[in-house]
Amino acid sequence: MLRKNFLRAVSDWVSETLAVNEDAIKRAAERFGFERLMAHSDDTERTIGLFSEWLVFDCPHELLGGKTGLAYFVAHNPLGLPDSDVAAYRELCSFEVGLFEVKGIERGRGIVLQSLGTGSTRFVHDVNASLSLTGDGTVWARVASIDGLCHIVGSTVIEMSM
Repeated sequence: MLRKNFLRAVSDWVSETLAVNEDAIKRAAERFGFERLMAHSDDTERTIGLFSEWLVFDCPHELLGGKTGLAYFVAHNPLGLPDSDVAAYRELCSFEVGLFEVKGIERGRGIVLQSLGTGSTRFVHDVNASLSLTGDGTVWARVASIDGLCHIVGSTVIEMSM
């Protein structure tokens, strides 16, 4: 399992790095559609989490040499983390994000997801998702394999009926 707050180091670093330049964070928020999403959101915390996740995984930025926050972080290790941590973060660069069909739930352990994009099925270690999902359905999530175990690595899992 991922240790608690594993993703926080890179997420905090990206947010702090971009926040130094007010115009940079403003442009990123505009590209994301942050204001519009906040105006229609009933869950402010979730929307902020999705924005932070997008900054880390998906948004190439000129302040980071045109790389995403995660790509820059693993290339330069700005916090001087141990090689083992950087290797784990490097594995995060090979994530899949999108819609997954829930094929099974092992309460207190994880879920079996089948990607609607690739068709691949995998067991995803995520205690919270295993306790909060209600059964067969479809979820939007970001997943990655780290040290041979698949994890949900995004800020949220969005359950939907399809």
